Parts: sequence; structure tokens; C-alpha cells
Amino acid sequence: MISQQELNEKIRKFIQKDATTLKSLADFHFEDSMIKLPMETKDGKIFEATFCYGYKRKQFLAALSVQIGCPSRCKFCQLGEKGLIRNLTDDELMDQLNLVLKTAYKRNYPIFTTPLKLTYVMGGEPLANNYIVKTLRRVKEDIPLKLKISTIFPQSVLANGTFKEIVEIAKDYPNIFQFQISLNSTDEKYRQSLCTIPLANFKEIRQAAECWFKNVPNPRKINLTFTISEETPLDPDDIIDILPPSMFAVRLRPWVPTKRGERYGLKKIMDSKFKQAKKKFEDAGYCYIPGAAGEVEYDFKLAPGEILKIYPMIKNGGKQNDS
Repeated sequence: MISQQELNEKIRKFIQKDATTLKSLADFHFEDSMIKLPMETKDGKIFEATFCYGYKRKQFLAALSVQIGCPSRCKFCQLGEKGLIRNLTDDELMDQLNLVLKTAYKRNYPIFTTPLKLTYVMGGEPLANNYIVKTLRRVKEDIPLKLKISTIFPQSVLANGTFKEIVEIAKDYPNIFQFQISLNSTDEKYRQSLCTIPLANFKEIRQAAECWFKNVPNPRKINLTFTISEETPLDPDDIIDILPPSMFAVRLRPWVPTKRGERYGLKKIMDSKFKQAKKKFEDAGYCYIPGAAGEVEYDFKLAPGEILKIYPMIKNGGKQNDS
């Protein structure tokens, strides 16, 4: 395991480099808790990254995108409006991390004294980007931060192959390496109905978890995340036999309203119903990981994709941009 001193030296060296494939012309700073960074590629496309505090402000999260747009086109997510535009390359993915950390440092976030976690959770699907494996190898060598891969787990040859290569990287990764699956519902049919690409079924997810636990030293439980609205079927009894608490932890996150989701008839979950769902999972024996959106996120509607509607209008004097 890498020491904090060694990691700090790598972070300093990393942020001294200049990004060559991306530029970040502006960042949106919300109180002292979150930075939203739209970024531009050389071909004029824009995507977003986020830097924020994690749970109880014990660590910082560098939440990055892996694609411009997203192939899954989830009904609740604004990134689904245009689908997948293209993958981000490994050079772009590394420059994205560089710009996020550099911006946080310039804004006086104590990135050398507070733990940092790199999480690919913002935009796009990691298992559908054939550059992600090369990127993770570079991260492992250049700046091995605590790391989490978050996936909806597509049902495809590419996704399965990428997952196996990620397992190989995780075997001797010199820091904590976590894996997270966006399950979104305990009902398989409803889960599939939320997006437009075929998804791994619960049996296949169990097989992936068994592979993870067999090969990764001292593995942490795989997180099952649920972005839930009022309509979401959610009953731990539906999954407990195949996705058991011994292998999986649970994170519930209330859906932050988006225009796309509202068009599909989704409604914000009531607080009482959310608390009932949380209790059901805890009573079933699942380790519950807090993941509720904060007040800033609700007040400014900061679901993924929303800031990308604002940035082009500011840059172009109020005119829309189709990038």
C-alpha cells in the first residue's frame, strides 16, 4: 500500500503537468463543498467533472466522466438526451483528472492533507469505453489514488472483457480499489426499462462479484447503488438470495429531478418512503452506505448533465450550443 507521503509526491508531480488535450475555461463553485467543471475537447465537445467532499467531509471525491454523452440513456438522467457522442481517450481522461485536481488546489482545497478518491461516476459507462483499461494502468503508475469504478454493467462482450481486465489491475493496485454497480431497482424488468442498452441480469452480476472476491486481495463489498424515484420498485427480498449482504453493500440516492425524467413521469421520492426503504435494507442485513444528495445539489439541480446546459449559454452570450 502506498504511503501518504509517496502519494503526495506523485500528486504534486502530476498537477505540475499541463493538460494538452482538454481545456477548462470556467468552473462553478458552490459554497465550499463542490466544484463543477465543464471541459472542452479539441473537437469542441463538452462534458463535466466534479470535485466535492465525500460523506461527513472526511475525504474529497474527484468524480470524472468517461464518455461524452452516455450510451445507456437512462430515463432519469439528463445525459440521456443525446446518447453517446464518443469515448474519452486515455490522454483526455488523464488530463481531466489533472484539471480537476489543479482547480481544487488553486481554490485552496487541502488536497495534500485530506484523503482523495478518484471515482468514474459522472458521465458515461466505464465498461463501454475501450480506453478505460489503459487509463487505469496509467493512474496506477502515475497517481494511484483511492479508486472506484461505477458501472450500470452492460450485457456485452466488451463490458465483460473490460471488467476482467479491471480485475487484473485491482489485484495489485497500491491503494483501495472499489467496484460499484448502479442497480437502480430490485425488479429486473423495471431496471432494464430505465435504459436502452441490454443490462447484465442479477445472475451475471453475482458471477462478476464472485470473480471480484476470488481475485482481488482484501476486497471491499461491492456497492449496489439505487437512484430512486417515487415509482421505483425496491424490495430487498427480491435480491437477497442472489445478491447477498455478505458480498454487497447498498447505497440509496433520491433522484434529483431532471426535465428528461419528468417527461417520463418520474416523481421525487417522499422522505418517509425513502426512510422506509433504507430501514428495509438495513433490517435485511445490508451494510447501508449514506449517499443522499445534499441541499446544494437539490437547490441548484446539479444532476449530471444539468451544468452542461448552462455553460454554453454563458460562453455564447445566451445562445444555445449543440456540443
